[in-house]
Amino acid sequence: MSHDDQGGRGRPPGPGAAGAAVPRRRRRTRVVLAVTAGGVLAAAVAVDAPPPSGPGGDPPPAASRTTAGTSTPSVALPGTADGRPPLPAVRPERAFPATAVRLPDGSRYKRLDLVTTADCSHPMGPGALAGRDEGCRRLTAALFTDAERRSRVTVTVVSFRRAEDASALCAALTGSAAGRRAVPLDPPPGSGLPPAPPGAPAVRRHLPAARSVVLADGRWADGGTAGAEALTRQTEGLARYARDNVVAYEGGGAGPVRECSAPE
Repeated sequence: MSHDDQGGRGRPPGPGAAGAAVPRRRRRTRVVLAVTAGGVLAAAVAVDAPPPSGPGGDPPPAASRTTAGTSTPSVALPGTADGRPPLPAVRPERAFPATAVRLPDGSRYKRLDLVTTADCSHPMGPGALAGRDEGCRRLTAALFTDAERRSRVTVTVVSFRRAEDASALCAALTGSAAGRRAVPLDPPPGSGLPPAPPGAPAVRRHLPAARSVVLADGRWADGGTAGAEALTRQTEGLARYARDNVVAYEGGGAGPVRECSAPE
């Protein structure tokens, strides 16, 4: 109880007392809201930052699986050199919002798995990140199959703090070094679907967004080489689907879609 409250006991309120109480109540509400917002920000920082290694150099936790609709706390970043407004990394449910996907050409796909991690040195990331993952904020990968359940298309979104870092990854992906590619996902246990055999021929596409790079790897489940045109169409379609979702969040990306490297 404040001094003013104690002094007012037993005396009728002055002519301005009722009006004065409202501003005090409003000021107190603003303070509580500011503290609450600060509390959320602190919690978001704690969640978004990858945990440090233990005393014995233990590696950070493995990537976690998520589902559509699962929210990820976000934290605004400092301004970037390219002048874009600060944005948190694109969330998994923004890049891959649906488990059932229909592309503009009418083809349909099912999302079998969705994996995300803030550890950009994780093996599912592209080898081109080695030694340059300081600006990387998040890896998110989704595995799709077509309506006939023949294809296995992994689409990976690598998100960075700055557009310059995303451009550097695009440049590093130019060429055909197999070790630079993102690692394809296998169907999760219980899906009843076999993975593509090791060494199966693959179609790969790499598309830049504003602060992210979208990598796609498409293979036939039987490891066959027939139907290359159909596999290319599926891989490119799903890569563009993910890129469109990322660009809608990050901004930019107007004009024709270009690839980081020439088609293989």
